[in-house]
Amino acid sequence: MLKYDSSHDNYYWSSDVSKAIAQLEKYIFNCSRNKNDIEATIKEEKGVDVKIIQPKGVLVIGNWDKLKDDNMKRDFEILRSALKNIEIVLYDEMYKRLKNLKISSLKMN
Repeated sequence: MLKYDSSHDNYYWSSDVSKAIAQLEKYIFNCSRNKNDIEATIKEEKGVDVKIIQPKGVLVIGNWDKLKDDNMKRDFEILRSALKNIEIVLYDEMYKRLKNLKISSLKMN
């Protein structure tokens, strides 16, 4: 997920993560640019009225245990929070969210 830059003593996104972020940003841009066509297609194919307003993307990558030390964890959080249109979610965070969702839905029944 992250690479270390010894000259600046910090971590940055690996090339694979950078590519995934760039690809997702392109999808978000195209969604914004073509929102009227997308809204019309969803209405025609699914019969549902939707409005696309400030689309966002979610990128699921890595695991928390791959962040080896406090500096790496801190830099990951800084990088993650700096993204405007993308939420970075770790696989183990996604698992916890789904588990909590399942537990809360069981409590409601």
